[in-house]
Amino acid sequence: MSETTNPFAGAIEFNWPGKDCELRFTDGKWHLTPFDKKRIKRALLFDSQIGEGEDCLGYCIKGDMISALDTLHSFVPSEVQFIYLDAPRLSVFQSVSESGYSTSTWLSLVQQAAVKSISCLSRQGFFALHTDEEMAHYGRMVLEEIFGKTHYVGTFAWQKQYGPQSDKNVPTDVMDYITVYSKSAVEELPKIGLLVTPNDLKDDGDFRGCYIDGHKGARSGSETTKFKVNTSPYHWEIIDSKLPEGRYYFDKILGSLWFESVNTIGDFYVKVKATDKNGSSSEKTINFSVREQTSIDDIFQVPNRIWWLLKNDNDIVKGGNLSISDLPQEQLEGIKGQEFSLVLKAEGGEPYSMRSDSPGTGRYWEFGLRTLIEGIARAKASFGGSGVALPSIKKYFDRNDAKKIQAVMNFLPWYDFGHTQDATQHCKSLKSAHITEGDINMTAKPQKLLAHLMSLLAPGKNDIVLALGDSNCVFSSVAMKLQKRFIHITGISEEQLSTWDLTGSKRIEGVLAGKDTEDIEGSDALPGAIIRIGRVDVLKVSDSSLVHNQKDGSIEPFFEDSEDIGDFFAGLSGAYKKIEGEDAYIGIDKRIVVVVPEDESLDNVLLDSYRRKYNSGKLFVIYESREENLSSIKNVQLKRAPFDLL
Repeated sequence: MSETTNPFAGAIEFNWPGKDCELRFTDGKWHLTPFDKKRIKRALLFDSQIGEGEDCLGYCIKGDMISALDTLHSFVPSEVQFIYLDAPRLSVFQSVSESGYSTSTWLSLVQQAAVKSISCLSRQGFFALHTDEEMAHYGRMVLEEIFGKTHYVGTFAWQKQYGPQSDKNVPTDVMDYITVYSKSAVEELPKIGLLVTPNDLKDDGDFRGCYIDGHKGARSGSETTKFKVNTSPYHWEIIDSKLPEGRYYFDKILGSLWFESVNTIGDFYVKVKATDKNGSSSEKTINFSVREQTSIDDIFQVPNRIWWLLKNDNDIVKGGNLSISDLPQEQLEGIKGQEFSLVLKAEGGEPYSMRSDSPGTGRYWEFGLRTLIEGIARAKASFGGSGVALPSIKKYFDRNDAKKIQAVMNFLPWYDFGHTQDATQHCKSLKSAHITEGDINMTAKPQKLLAHLMSLLAPGKNDIVLALGDSNCVFSSVAMKLQKRFIHITGISEEQLSTWDLTGSKRIEGVLAGKDTEDIEGSDALPGAIIRIGRVDVLKVSDSSLVHNQKDGSIEPFFEDSEDIGDFFAGLSGAYKKIEGEDAYIGIDKRIVVVVPEDESLDNVLLDSYRRKYNSGKLFVIYESREENLSSIKNVQLKRAPFDLL
């Protein structure tokens, strides 16, 4: 039956009024308006700091959630492991939304927060939505449309109250729900749970960590897990390259070059050598490019077919001279801020082969064909050290603190993970001790609950966690006590900024000063918590922005007099804190950004002086005018303002 005559044709959709509009907070309310195609980029600027010390433990960003997430990619591209959105109750939106649009506003806030978060999330990062019972089903529908059904990790049911209430005519709502999705499909994730050290680790230098081989065969399955495979016909080597910024891994057996995120636009190349079973080789330069994303739906797709993989469907050519093939054009164009994959191809010579092509008679693969294809495209499938073993999907572990994961339950009872009264009493104790000054916010979550979520979803020592909608800064406090780097977004309403000034910032200050002790925490305590000596930097979303002139196609700053143009340009490049007395700034990842004064032209003498003065791993130099014959210096990246700052 064709689509035109099939009454059931089409995708399942979840729609609401204003779904395709932009959500912005202005004049005390959330507004759903057509997307502004002119304003295309804001920056993060330094505002203040809490505490002292060389070590920056976290970052608080003053601005509305959507604008702040828009700016954050330049600072933490694909680096955040766990994003936690504590969504306000629907009743909150009745006073801060356009009349009749409170539900639409709530849905759009969740939708756009999730969409904007994707470019900040690490490849195996998690997005968790915390809601009450009233909106939990809506939240899951929104997230499923964004992340996809196969990326649903699970829903934690947290028992927030002791028990049922006798004054209710219906069953008491004693649960909150924490719905978790991952940037990766669930099949690609390591098991989530309690940590123990494994004894079968391997290390191939991948930035994703050391790994163990997954299982290869099972006694039961379906047709989707019953297929026969080849190994990669050739082994590969990179001879020379010009690659975009971003963490990547190249698998010499699979011939797969995979980037977690490509972070610079432009033209690039990789010169590779293919070698066959007899030692014959061939070389070729593969050119590719990276461009800007054009819409929310503009997403890079990893190859959906591996040319050599299947016994009954492959492009393997034996005999004759070995030569490297051209790749399809769609595989040679990456999108900034997204993953990127090249699966190299060749023909001729004597290809490699392996004895077995399936797990055996009556057995099935423990993964589907699509999972294996994506595993090869993302350079995370293993065919053994020599490339002739049956394939498996790698399970990654932190290289410095490798742990194997044991399963856990998704029911979180109050007696193990705290309840609302614990969190509320903690807030009251903080105010009574004059650590905080604001009104007691009854929506605070217990520390034990948030600590448990972090231990499951961001177990690594260097993991970055990000909180949205947590006005009390409980999440950030727990992150500091667990010695994790955090990012907190305050919100922009008058109430949110007042809560930040009187409660959130004061609470962080109290944690840094060692005032939030077990005596203050009470039953909400985190035993054994240790706070490193350090500071928290407070940033703000700029009023200035880059504007796209749709008439002539130019890009120019829409600049506010209250802000410095050098600060703005540095903020667009992922740096925010100015080095005293200099035109240089430092960023979250310790990057150094130098902004050449607008009345100066960049020449070789000036560039060399910057290189010698700021002898860092990576130096970014922003200029508005330059000499024609400017030298290329290793580890120094030049960016022309404003065009290269998108």
